[in-house]
Amino acid sequence: ATSFGQLDSRSAPHSCMEMSDVVAHLDLPCSVAAHAATILYRFVSIVPQTQIKARDALLACVYIANKAQKAKKWRKLTAVLEAGYKSWYPGTKFDPEREEVIKLEQRVLDAEQDMLKQLEFDVFVRDMDTLEQSVSRMQIQSIESLFSFAFGPQILGAGANLWLKYGMNYIFAASAAVLKANLEEIISSLDLIPLKVAEAFKLIVEYAKYGKHTGDKAPAHKALESDKSVLEKYIPKIEESCMQLAQKGAAKIHNLNTS
Repeated sequence: ATSFGQLDSRSAPHSCMEMSDVVAHLDLPCSVAAHAATILYRFVSIVPQTQIKARDALLACVYIANKAQKAKKWRKLTAVLEAGYKSWYPGTKFDPEREEVIKLEQRVLDAEQDMLKQLEFDVFVRDMDTLEQSVSRMQIQSIESLFSFAFGPQILGAGANLWLKYGMNYIFAASAAVLKANLEEIISSLDLIPLKVAEAFKLIVEYAKYGKHTGDKAPAHKALESDKSVLEKYIPKIEESCMQLAQKGAAKIHNLNTS
């Protein structure tokens, strides 16, 4: 599997998918995986090829993301390494004193420093703060289901174009449309451009990693288990809804300007 080799633009999506289980084993919310994936995609967009191993980079990004999200309790690096072992080697006893674990720890620390340097310490995701604040005010049923869909393994693996061009808030809104949440409320609360939500959704449909996720802690959503034909059916409706919201917003601005 590409995840065992070097980190590059081809292995990055698979590494982002693997983040889901590592974060779940840490008992952290899936938003941490989304944050970590954003960091990883930023890095490979700057450094397309590196000597860093994909899984070392994955663990470094989870470690960085957890520290960057001040609202969540930090997990020590040993805990992050153990979560990686639980995810990749189920049933294997984790011993932090073993030579291979000590070597892994050093590689992850080296990867962290290299990534922070290349990113000029730009590891924060502004969307995260606005999303959490806005969601707390929204009347959304099954909010956990929405987060696990938007920031689950298949969409984490949808590639740098989706995650860097549109970001967490647009991905969240596009996912909400599939789960029949109030799209107008979400777009308004997050101050999003409706037509960009539709664009983000089309990228999700095109590049999500379909099929059953092999991880044990972050299950796939049923809509993503077969192929893109299930999600494709939503495109016309979501485009229509976003167009109506865009027209509604334009009319509101026009009325303000003429009043």
